[in-house]
Amino acid sequence: MRRALLAAPAALFLLSCAVSTWSLRRHFEGGITWEFCHYAEIGRNIAKGRGLMTRLVTPYDLAYLDSRGLPFDAAHPAPVADRFPLQAYLAAFAERLGGARDSSVAMVCVASLGLWAAATAVVGSLLLSPAEGLFAGLFIALDPSFQRGFVLWGLPDFGFALLVLLAAAVLVRARTAADCALAGALAGACFLARYNVILWLPLWAWLAGKRGSRALAAFAAGLAAAASPALAYNLRWFHGLTAPYTGVNLARRVATDLPPWLYYRLYDPLQLARAHPGALARKFAAYLGLYASHLPGWWQMQALFPFAGWGLWTLRRPDTAARRFGRLAAGMLLLELLAFSLLRYEELGPRAGGRYFLWFAPAALLLAARGARELGARFGRPNAALALLGAATLAFFVHELALPQGRPAYPGALSPRDWPELAAVERLVPEGGLVAANIAGQVAWYANRPAVALPVDPEQLDEIAARHPLSGLLLCRLPIGELSAIPGWAPLAESRLALDDYARGRGWTVAADFGTSALLLPGRSR
Repeated sequence: MRRALLAAPAALFLLSCAVSTWSLRRHFEGGITWEFCHYAEIGRNIAKGRGLMTRLVTPYDLAYLDSRGLPFDAAHPAPVADRFPLQAYLAAFAERLGGARDSSVAMVCVASLGLWAAATAVVGSLLLSPAEGLFAGLFIALDPSFQRGFVLWGLPDFGFALLVLLAAAVLVRARTAADCALAGALAGACFLARYNVILWLPLWAWLAGKRGSRALAAFAAGLAAAASPALAYNLRWFHGLTAPYTGVNLARRVATDLPPWLYYRLYDPLQLARAHPGALARKFAAYLGLYASHLPGWWQMQALFPFAGWGLWTLRRPDTAARRFGRLAAGMLLLELLAFSLLRYEELGPRAGGRYFLWFAPAALLLAARGARELGARFGRPNAALALLGAATLAFFVHELALPQGRPAYPGALSPRDWPELAAVERLVPEGGLVAANIAGQVAWYANRPAVALPVDPEQLDEIAARHPLSGLLLCRLPIGELSAIPGWAPLAESRLALDDYARGRGWTVAADFGTSALLLPGRSR
């Protein structure tokens, strides 16, 4: 029996890694997301002994550094504000093993997804049954949103989801103070993976406290011990438990419709709330409506969520670990929906929504498995109903996995490592020279130059350049450059004449124009 319990998760881990490897071979173009490049760049810094620091910043980051009197240049990288330490150190570990290459960084997501699938099977077996655990783990491993989307993008969410699953499972089964200490340590590890676990800590502490004051103290001790490296780092650099991004997230659709982090300015959350209560209320209603309407399609689980709802209902009694797990997951989902409706909404396309809620997928799948079994039990065939739902889901997932990926980020699906504009930056910009770009992540990772994201308009770049001398400006015209987020630059990208006029007015020269991008350098002739 014990061998079977170990064999199924091990097989799921290998299956997930095999599918991920296939997906990478078929679909991976390189680091086309800011997160992939940023974690890779931070990992390289850690691997080289520079610590948790970065040479890739947003205009908001620079405004914060300037407000604190912290320098930012080749000799003084910035503290990491908008990434999380666990994923960064995993990237560093992978780069030490495999070198500073895309494949090394990609393997972090591959392994995290595989471990998440295996852990889902184990937790499901302990809380429900081996069949339901296997069902949930299998579809974590095969979900096309995960395998054709998230696994390619270098996001930290698989690792976070894995740790949340383990923390919740330990917490609902906890009987002793030692169990609660383990749950607290896993909660602290969740904090290292993504700071928004703070939303749930009062709820988790309350559950631990139901076992007594000693259990609560053990939970708190485990949490503090595991989270202490990130807490110490944030207190040192940001004077708070987390980096100062609450105001940035509040400002979207309240102070501006453009990405707030692309403004060279600071945001005070309390001032925003006082100055824009009506806009904040409208944002909350709009985002909550978006979450509610899009939730049934998250991770292409449209057919599974109705079964999950029924499964949760069937667990309403008696008081078991499975019931506590289902109620805890539902409560956590509600808390995050309410909080994120005030803060942020991100839709990565119809097949990859719900990024910030990935942790909920195992609960949804386990509850769907329970719902199918309970429905089948009404007809005397619980396992047959589960098998039927599994077969239908498997057929749909395999069909989705086989579809073409869509338009590549660069003509000819060229990897960023081979983009001529990035090669030109590496060749023409002095080592350590700061480059402003709307593909700043690629500049920092592939061209190995300090980079700042282009602000929303050229005037704000003038403000930045007054305090941080620029050695280059790379303006990308491709969709990956997201010109819609920086509308002040769109006329310069569309008209070479306007670009030349801008360059002359600022003392720049268009050193190279690749069609896909233009590279401007200070005071150089073509």
